[in-house]
Amino acid sequence: MKNNSYHDSAEEILLKFFDKPQSKKEKEIIDILNNNPPWPVLYHLSPQRKFLLSWYSFKKNASLLEIGAGCGALTGLFCDKLKKAVAIELTKERAEIIKKRYSDKENLKVLAGNFNDLPLKDKFDYITLIGVLEYQGRYTKGENPYLNFLKNVKKYLKKNGKLLIAIENKIGLKYLAGGREDHYGSLFESIENYPSYDGIKTFTKEELLQLLKEAGFNKLKFYYPYPDYKLPFFILTDDALNLNIPISSMSQIIDYSNPREFIFNESIFAYSLKKDKILLNFSNSFLVECQI
Repeated sequence: MKNNSYHDSAEEILLKFFDKPQSKKEKEIIDILNNNPPWPVLYHLSPQRKFLLSWYSFKKNASLLEIGAGCGALTGLFCDKLKKAVAIELTKERAEIIKKRYSDKENLKVLAGNFNDLPLKDKFDYITLIGVLEYQGRYTKGENPYLNFLKNVKKYLKKNGKLLIAIENKIGLKYLAGGREDHYGSLFESIENYPSYDGIKTFTKEELLQLLKEAGFNKLKFYYPYPDYKLPFFILTDDALNLNIPISSMSQIIDYSNPREFIFNESIFAYSLKKDKILLNFSNSFLVECQI
C-alpha cells in the first residue's frame, strides 16, 4: 500500500524550535549542527543545502514558485534573491514550519497541499522541484504521472521562465559502489530498475532528458552537484570533463541517511569514467535548468 503522507522524524522538533524568537534561532542552529544531529535534522537545517542554488543568477525582480519546499531549507535563499516567493508543501505541519522559520520574510507566501490540486492563478519566472519529481508516482494521477506532473508544472511558467530540477541519478556512482538507494534504503534498487517500485523512482541522465523533452522543455542545461544535491560542496558543468577536477572529492561518499558498503574504490573507477568522458553520466545527482 502506498503511503500518501510525507514525514520524517524532524517535524515535531522543528515546529518547537522555530517557535523561538528570530534572534535566537541562528545561534542555536549552529549549536545543533555542531552536535552530530540525526540525518533528518541535518537535512532540514544545514546551511550547506543552500549552495545548490546560492550561486545561480536569478533575476532580482522576479517571482519563484517552490514546489515541495520541505521544511524550508532553501526557501529563505529564494526570499533573499527574488522579489516574490511562493512555497508549496504537501503537509500542513511542514507548511507551518516554513511560516515560523521565515516569519520575518514579507515577500513569502506559504501554501499547504498537493500542487496538482491547488488553484493557482499566477505564473512565475522560476519554478523549483528540489527532490520532488521522483515522488510523482504517488502524488500525480495517470499512466505516466511523471510526464503529467511536468506538463502541469509547465502551465505556470511565464514566457522565457525556467524550471529548476534537482534529483538523484538512478545509476549514480555511489549506488554502483555500495550506497543504498535514497528512498528505499536497499542496495541496487535503482540499478535493477526498481523491483520494489512503490510510486518513487529516479532517472538516468538520458531518461530524464527524454522525459523533459516529451513534456515540452527543449532548452536543457545539466549541472552536477557533488557529492549530491542535498549537501553539495561544488557544482560541475559539462566542461568539467576537460578540467583537472578533484576526483577524490566525489568518491567514497559518506551516506548520512543509510549505512553503506564500499564495494570498490570509487576514485579509481571515477578516473576511468573521466578518461572515457562519461563520468558525469554517473554523477550522484543532477541539477537541470529547463526552458520551453
